[in-house]
Amino acid sequence: MICCQQCILKLSASGSKIREISMYPRGYPTAKTIGAIAALAAGLLSPLGSANGADISTAVQARIEGDSSGGCLAVGRIQVIEDGADIRRETTFACADNETNKPDARTVFEIGSISKAMLGVLAADLVLQGELDIERPVADYLPYSGPPDSAETMLVRHLLTHTSGLPRLPALQPADHEDPYADFTDEALWHSFENAPLASEPGAEYSYSNFAFMILSKLIAEVTGQSLQDYYQTRLFEPLAMEHSGFGLETIEGRLANGDAAKNWNFPKDMEAVGGVRSSLHDMLNFAQLQLGLGPPELVDAAQQSHQLLAEVGEHSIAWGWMLHERNNHQYILHGGGTGGFNAVIIIEPAEQQAVVVLANAALYNTQDVQSLGLHLLDESVEPGLAHRVAAQPEALSLDDYEGDYPLMPGFNLRIFVEDNQLYLQASGQPAAPLNYQSEDTFENLQHGVEIEFERDEDRHVSGLELRQFGQTLSGPREVADDNTNP
Repeated sequence: MICCQQCILKLSASGSKIREISMYPRGYPTAKTIGAIAALAAGLLSPLGSANGADISTAVQARIEGDSSGGCLAVGRIQVIEDGADIRRETTFACADNETNKPDARTVFEIGSISKAMLGVLAADLVLQGELDIERPVADYLPYSGPPDSAETMLVRHLLTHTSGLPRLPALQPADHEDPYADFTDEALWHSFENAPLASEPGAEYSYSNFAFMILSKLIAEVTGQSLQDYYQTRLFEPLAMEHSGFGLETIEGRLANGDAAKNWNFPKDMEAVGGVRSSLHDMLNFAQLQLGLGPPELVDAAQQSHQLLAEVGEHSIAWGWMLHERNNHQYILHGGGTGGFNAVIIIEPAEQQAVVVLANAALYNTQDVQSLGLHLLDESVEPGLAHRVAAQPEALSLDDYEGDYPLMPGFNLRIFVEDNQLYLQASGQPAAPLNYQSEDTFENLQHGVEIEFERDEDRHVSGLELRQFGQTLSGPREVADDNTNP
């Protein structure tokens, strides 16, 4: 049962009615609930008019309750009615256990790579102002020409669409792997840029690249003559009344998938668009509202421009930093974000004039679940994902069955072994880490976000495995030493 506590009618500056509905599970302290709604300038209490999306509070509570991360979700859904005559916003907040204080609409989260979509809007704005041409070479705007033989072929549009050919990351050598970008320097960035081996010719292939957006961050700062922080603040956050958004703000504590506290991620000056924005649900709904055509006219134009298709490579359709996604005949514009202790997604459905934002203060073990949950809130036929719970290992399970070496690629081998009745994995050049039972032939390491599913042959002998981590999958056959009696 869900209890909604209070409603106040207020007109926006444009005269549109804003219907703000804040939902909490029954028993959440009334004073805090009322305070959160008042802070949101809450509107007339009524159900959201979405025809297809699931009930927001029920779905969010079901997704996070009992999750092994111990984290919380802050989720909002927005719908624009009659070209902005009516704006309906729902918010709900839930945590893995009932003992944790829930976040509210002003609680600040890391939003990770959603920062890239924001940069896409700002880049479109600069194009509309005549300050930037995305068809020009990157080297025209920077004091460095980039990888060999790419000075004329790597265009700004390639950075925006992950088709530059640049590697996923520059040559990071962090002093603290739990805050991997914090000590990266301009000198190291430009050295990496000048010497980067391109995986493909610019424009030829899609390959998601944080490196590319670090370069694009620098390029935007160069074009505007401002720090990236100042430009986001004056051109995006202030016009959209995003008062709890910025770089380096204090956040709710992030969590690893196993429930341990996680460090905040910090980014070097003028590289922050790779993943450095921190924001609240209230502010992110303001940003989502802009994507639906409501806000300062010049920013509305920039947002609409940023939704336009820039590259279609294989199965990937990419706009100006946004991903274009089709599912069940619904067309979505979206971007997700993940840092060490946070996950987030923003999904826009222009045809239905609705959007959803999901913020999590946990590196949820099933990292795609924030996207699945968001899609579920727009289209109930999409499965929302499940809370992750630690499973009990069956007493009769023989861990020795899994021991062996599993070559995953040239020079990269995974060793699986048993010690003191505990299964371990050890990758080439890395320390061993425990693997815990999840389900039949599937094991996990929550600290590192690793899932391993073992494969069996027709005789039920373990013959190989799939390793899944952060959306990537590697496969390898099982190799067993001659003196190993296990078949």
